[in-house]
Amino acid sequence: MSSFTINQTRSEAHFERYMFRSLIPAIVIVPIWVAVGRTLFGGPGGWNGLVYMYTVCPILFFLHILLLYLCIQENNKQSSASGFTDYSISRPMSIALISYYILLFFNQFVMDDGGDQGPMGSWAVDHLRISRGLSNDLHGVSGAASLALMILMISLSCWGFTLVEQMDDSTTGGTSMMDALVAQEPDF
Repeated sequence: MSSFTINQTRSEAHFERYMFRSLIPAIVIVPIWVAVGRTLFGGPGGWNGLVYMYTVCPILFFLHILLLYLCIQENNKQSSASGFTDYSISRPMSIALISYYILLFFNQFVMDDGGDQGPMGSWAVDHLRISRGLSNDLHGVSGAASLALMILMISLSCWGFTLVEQMDDSTTGGTSMMDALVAQEPDF
């Protein structure tokens, strides 16, 4: 094995550990960002922020705690980690998580907010001069995609696909989780 491959494998493992560690601050940061993120960059603040603070944010808080719990449980089941600092999630889970963070960040820039005088537009409407209709469409798509990614990550966690698969199956007794799934014959 070349040194490039070894270094690449180590950096991939670090990325997956860092993505696991990002779950801890995300429990608090993501709900706060969803409630007030758009106003931090000069976007309009209105009633939607208050509505989100009391409806969406508690749900996000619970979902992030659930996701962290499931990932910790899966790491404990596999007991391949020597300590909490060695816990990680799989590469697909890491990609889904970073995509989720990017969508939530983007969502705040296209979220139309309103006050007592009606809709005030979004940050993108005010600063990028895009139409309110396009901004609303982008908000709907990014919101639905972020919800779908959260459901996907929780589903993957429930099914045990959160851990990094071993590159050398001889250390795990010659079989990996994916080998067991691939080896199953469909019943017709």
